[in-house]
Amino acid sequence: MNNFRKEIQSASEILDLINHIEIELKPQNWKVKGIDIWPILRISLYYELSMKLLSNRKVNKNKFQIFIRVLRSIIFSFKNYKTKTSVLFVSDGISYINFYNKLYERFCDPLIEFLVENKTTWGKWDIAGDLVGNKYFTSSNINASLDFLVIKSKIKFFNSQFVQDTFVIELCEFINSKTQSVSWNSISIQKKIDSICRMVDWYKKQLNPDKTKMALLVSFYSDRGMALIKACKDLGIKTADIQHGIQGELHAAYGNWINVPSNGYNTMPDTFLVWSEVEAKANQASTIIGNVFESKWYSNDEIVTSFDQEILSISKKLSADKNILFTVQYGIKYIPDLFELIKNTQCEFNWLIRFHPLTSIEEKNDFIKMLKSYDVVNYEFELSTSLPLYSLLRNVSLHITHSSSTVLEALNFNVPSLLIDKFGREYYSEYLGSQVKYESLIEKQVSSIKELSLLTYKEMGNVRESNFKENFVNFINLNV
Repeated sequence: MNNFRKEIQSASEILDLINHIEIELKPQNWKVKGIDIWPILRISLYYELSMKLLSNRKVNKNKFQIFIRVLRSIIFSFKNYKTKTSVLFVSDGISYINFYNKLYERFCDPLIEFLVENKTTWGKWDIAGDLVGNKYFTSSNINASLDFLVIKSKIKFFNSQFVQDTFVIELCEFINSKTQSVSWNSISIQKKIDSICRMVDWYKKQLNPDKTKMALLVSFYSDRGMALIKACKDLGIKTADIQHGIQGELHAAYGNWINVPSNGYNTMPDTFLVWSEVEAKANQASTIIGNVFESKWYSNDEIVTSFDQEILSISKKLSADKNILFTVQYGIKYIPDLFELIKNTQCEFNWLIRFHPLTSIEEKNDFIKMLKSYDVVNYEFELSTSLPLYSLLRNVSLHITHSSSTVLEALNFNVPSLLIDKFGREYYSEYLGSQVKYESLIEKQVSSIKELSLLTYKEMGNVRESNFKENFVNFINLNV
């Protein structure tokens, strides 16, 4: 059977393998303690294969940081986070930016502003990351307590009485017989399932269904997010995902599901709060609320123009008249051709390098070293990373990326995007046209940069939605 194992080469092949599992193994029936396990494993498999496809990079783990994380998890393991509000927001912990001189959660906080005006009570959890700084809206960081549950699951497996679920062994054997791109280990999968069970029980102790009627999550599809959804459903609390990036048929969390149970999975949200009709068409359980934070940047008010001045100050320190935004994604090992491209265009364009929040220090240092090794000097990365994305999109001529969902946001600022990897071309195939292009060869990329940079014009917001607040408040009033 191993003679038929192959390397995964594209996002569509990842989904093909996943759909093959859904047809042959009937994973919609997999439950542990009443928890629908398949959505969790599906998304985990998707991300492992995606990262393997994008890069073979191995990031070294800092042992001191691991020790501190374990210590924090023990200290905070017994803290009480009992909810007391009608609406609970749950942030992925990486969507914060510096705004108003405070940490601002760009997907949750604009919606909280609406609820404050509507006099609806709200609370907020940060489900991952340990943030340091003054937040615009207060929140409780539950990361350490959840870490402790994961650690307990790992310790448990030193027990000789450990028993694996049959479907876990079956799934791992199936995957390992079909592809050599990833090796799934049944022991590690069983640990994951055990930690999910622990999280569900912990969440149910923290949630107060007499008070809390709705939970809104950014990035629902983490282990922690889906465990929370199951706990909410057990307690009769409604759930919704807040869109934060690309969705569609090639994203395992949002599309291409086969053999879904008639009543759905109890680890999936009840509703998806989306930016536009594009996403709403792909999912019947959607409510369009728009990208509220993005809409703030269509105007020219005092705050927005003050950020414009910061971008202008960056440009003045560099040597060209036009700016290119390059979005650096974590986990990707960029090929030398990219740095050659930057070198060949740095006389005509300032390169604003923006690192993804999950990019490790090691990855950042490697990227900067590569720039220097190619004698690239006309670039900036510190402010380009820390300033709000939309302040940059207001002030660039072109966006270039491997496959970042910034492609979608750039379109609303009439900024064209150049995709430089086939993975990005696959993800954004329906957007390819005059303002979104894919090129694989440096010579064509250089000419496309010059061509696309002439398309940008200053009128902001292709999607101008005036009733963001009304849409969201109506949704809350119907469900709370």
